[in-house]
Amino acid sequence: MKGSDSGAAIQLLHSVLDVDDYSEVNSTNFICDWRNKFIEYLRHGKFPEDPKASRALRIKVTRYYLVDGQLYMRSFQGPLARCLGTSEADYMMREVREGVCGNHSGADSLVLKLVITGYYWLWIEQDVKEFVKKCDKC
Repeated sequence: MKGSDSGAAIQLLHSVLDVDDYSEVNSTNFICDWRNKFIEYLRHGKFPEDPKASRALRIKVTRYYLVDGQLYMRSFQGPLARCLGTSEADYMMREVREGVCGNHSGADSLVLKLVITGYYWLWIEQDVKEFVKKCDKC
């Protein structure tokens, strides 16, 4: 997806020792995406070290809320919009365009449907335009 930061996945491994001296390795995947800086601030009050980035985040974060670990953005069209990562955004574009609400509409219509349905990500308009261009059925 065009503008997304989430090209890298980090896998952390840690060992969990059992009482019977049995070792087991558990892995956890963390995907870096645009939501992380907002979540870090809302959870822990952490700002970036760069003064420009810190100021920009202070201004932007006023529109965001953290509810049960999920990031939401206050929208002007209605209720809080759930902020999506790259894989979630791709799934929702497919679902709204081809699934329940599906009629293979254009990019502007799909953006409006996603926003009305209550979803948001930073590059929604760019990603939807690219997604619509790739559609074989249209």
